[in-house]
Amino acid sequence: MPEATETPLLSNKATIGISLGLLFLAALIVFVGIIVLHARAAYKLEQIRQASAQLNPSMSSIQDRTNQDLEAGLIQYYSTRDTALKTARNSVFDRSDLLDVDITEASVQPPLKAVSVK
Repeated sequence: MPEATETPLLSNKATIGISLGLLFLAALIVFVGIIVLHARAAYKLEQIRQASAQLNPSMSSIQDRTNQDLEAGLIQYYSTRDTALKTARNSVFDRSDLLDVDITEASVQPPLKAVSVK
């Protein structure tokens, strides 16, 4: 009488494939859940911002004015800096005024003598 052998219901490759498929499905569910939670949090935050702007409209105007002041300050800083750089560049590279200097004995001053007070 031949011995009865048990045959597995699924092969090893099928078991691994099903396990990997379930693992992928679980990772997909977690990923979608994170995206949904993030979207809900962003939506609630936007609702809070809108309610805050309705309750206190002066805060948004203060922020707008602060941004405008900051922008104007940056524009002034960079224009002043550019002007200073141009002036410094011109004073370094344009030294033609030194060629017109006339050094004579009359223009040379004698050194000052130290005076002691008693």
